[in-house]
Amino acid sequence: MQVAQLGLLKAVERFDPAYNVLFPTFAMPTVLGELRRHFRDHTWPVRVPRRVKELYLELSATVEALGHDLGRPPTIDEIAHEMQCTVDDVLEGLEAGSAYRTASLMAPVDGAEEEESTEAATLGTADPGLASADSRLSVHNLLRNLSARDRTVLYLRYFDGYTQSEIADQIGVSQVHVSRIIRASLGRMRDELASHG
Repeated sequence: MQVAQLGLLKAVERFDPAYNVLFPTFAMPTVLGELRRHFRDHTWPVRVPRRVKELYLELSATVEALGHDLGRPPTIDEIAHEMQCTVDDVLEGLEAGSAYRTASLMAPVDGAEEEESTEAATLGTADPGLASADSRLSVHNLLRNLSARDRTVLYLRYFDGYTQSEIADQIGVSQVHVSRIIRASLGRMRDELASHG
């Protein structure tokens, strides 16, 4: 209503009684033009430049007319020739057309019988490891600064789940020494992390 009323005001501003035309006859194209412009500019779910929107509208009309004349869908080259533009312009207009109507993620997948088969159900889920990715990267960088023996002890303890006694037997030291290695390695890593944080 507001757009139509603005169109009517524009028609009033431009109307000249010397035209020898009734006001409604003069105003109707102005109001309709404003409405078309409004719908062209505001009904696309994705922001598309005006030039591309106009190209798409011209393309739609050309495809329909050519399809009627040829009795088959026209080719890209035929459309470009008819519109006197490049093939790239036609492709850009066709691509813009896909932005005109969007599909709901809750729409059922074609051919699916189950209720759970929606477009949203086919999308991936959040990676549970993503939240800890920064922490893992930090630990990885800190581990590189340790000696090979210290890295091995920490790996066996925290990744493979070995006890300190099992680690001691494996690397040939006492369990107390393994405990000191773990404590010292974790302390160095903590200090280094604090100095960079």
